[in-house]
This record gives sequence, structure tokens and C-alpha cells, in this order.
Amino acid sequence: MLSFVTVCRSRLHHLKLSLPKMVAQPGASVFVVDYGCPDGTGDWVRANFPQVTVVAPQDASKFELARARNLGAAAAIAAGGEWLCFVDADTLLAPDFTHTAMPFLERGAFYRPNSGIGDSVGMCICHRDDFSKVGGYDEVLQGWGMEDRDLYTRFVIEGLPRRRFPGHAFEMIRHSVDLRVQHYDIKTPELSSTLNLVYCTAKWDLMRLELAKLNLQRRKSLYRQVSRLVLDAHERNAPFVMRLSVSSRKSVAGVTLTSQLVYRMDKTTDESGQPLIADSGHIRSYGDDDFTVAGETAQDVGSANRAPA
Repeated sequence: MLSFVTVCRSRLHHLKLSLPKMVAQPGASVFVVDYGCPDGTGDWVRANFPQVTVVAPQDASKFELARARNLGAAAAIAAGGEWLCFVDADTLLAPDFTHTAMPFLERGAFYRPNSGIGDSVGMCICHRDDFSKVGGYDEVLQGWGMEDRDLYTRFVIEGLPRRRFPGHAFEMIRHSVDLRVQHYDIKTPELSSTLNLVYCTAKWDLMRLELAKLNLQRRKSLYRQVSRLVLDAHERNAPFVMRLSVSSRKSVAGVTLTSQLVYRMDKTTDESGQPLIADSGHIRSYGDDDFTVAGETAQDVGSANRAPA
């Protein structure tokens, strides 16, 4: 059956509506990650739903959604959970959600709802072995946006197809954008998601070229470099071109052949005319490798030489 994993930080008012519907799913188990929630989520869950497992890390001073989801998944797997269902605290499941989704599930694929509801982008069902195969969510990612799309794309890179289950068996609680970013340093969702998009796209390209995952050290280094470039371009309201060195080889004639990955990004403005790096319209369907960003002035990120795995 399904193991529901949900994360809460300042969303207890949503969880009070959504958690009872998760608990009511036949045969399901539920894991709530209280990731430094100031509302006392863990205590409320323990008092009202003792059958729910609470994961409450002590080192959660800043909100890190990818790490929080990984902690919840680890608890579910340790408890014997086979199918992981990541669901946000603002998602209201219908009574027949489990019965609707389970008949579609097979190992070797990941599942997204066929709902057309943009706010449900974080909902995903996958087998625990497939989740472990890709390394779970990338905990290097900070701020709002892309941690879910990154997971889905890495599933695809590993050869796991995206499949759909009927999306009529849930609805979303609508809320403000401010609530999404209140615990992040970057308060502009478009800027945060664009920074993460640049990092993820470069990482995916390197994975495809090298036919291997990037280790934690390389991912952290790449994220720091991308962050500096994107935030600097945003501050200057200027576009940029990011060049990522990939290889350098000499021919038998002694001529050196170098290769680079090049990422271009244009500045845009929002509806009020304020400059932004990009908007979420640049983010296309999961697994696509043609995420488009464009721009002008060039800066080098540095070498992408392999580090030991």
C-alpha cells in the first residue's frame, strides 16, 4: 500500500485539514516531517493521530524541502513502506485516492497525477527501490522551486518513464505566494526557481554526457557557482552566458580540442515592469531536455572535470 510523506513548516493550519484525509486512506501509512515548524506540528500530530509517524530533525534551522522529503522517505522505507507518495500539506485527498491510484502502479516507473492542477507539481508516487536508485531528492537545492522537477528528470535519465494516474481524487488548498517563500532567503519565486533551473539543467547535461551521477562535492560546487552568477546578473539587471568547461583532448597532430556547455539567459520584467531573471514559463514538461534560457554577456563557471565518485 501507499506510504504518504508530507512536510510541514508553518502549514499546520493546512495539515489540520489534509492529514485526516491521508490517515483515512485504507491500509496506508503516513509520515509527517516537522521540519522546524514553529507551530508545534509534531506535538499536534502525536496528540491527535498517534498512528502517524512524526519525523522531527533537530538541525532544521532553515527550511530545506528536498532534505525534509528525503528524511520522510527514509522513515517510510525503514518502516517497510513499498510505495512512496509525496503529498504536500495543502493537498486534500478524496476517500478513494488510494483505490484510484494503486491499480496503475508498477515498479520501474514514476507516477504523476493527470490533473492539470499546477499546484500539484510536488505530488509523486514511486517505488522505494526506484527512489533509492536515483538518490532521492537533491539536497543541494535551496529555496523555492525545481526540487520536484529535478527528481522527475533524473527518473527519466535513469530510464524510468513517467506515467499518469487519474488526478480527480484530490484537490488543493489555495494560498498566497508569500506563504510558499516565507522560510526562504530569496523571496521572489521567479528568481529562486530560475537559479535552481540553471543548476539543474547543467547537472542533467553533465549526467547525460558522463553517463553517471554527480557526487555531492561536485553538486555543491556547481550550485555555489551558479548562485553567484544568477544573483549577480539579477542585481545588475543584466543577461549573461554561462560557459561550463567539459573536456580538453589533444589530437594525434597535437591540436587541442576543448568542449563547453553554454547556457544563455535573458532578463525579463514582471507585470509591473520590475526586472526579473526569468519566469516559471521557462519550465516545461518533466523530462524534457530543452529548457530554454537566453542572454548576452559571458562569464565562465569553470571546469567540469570529474571528481572521484
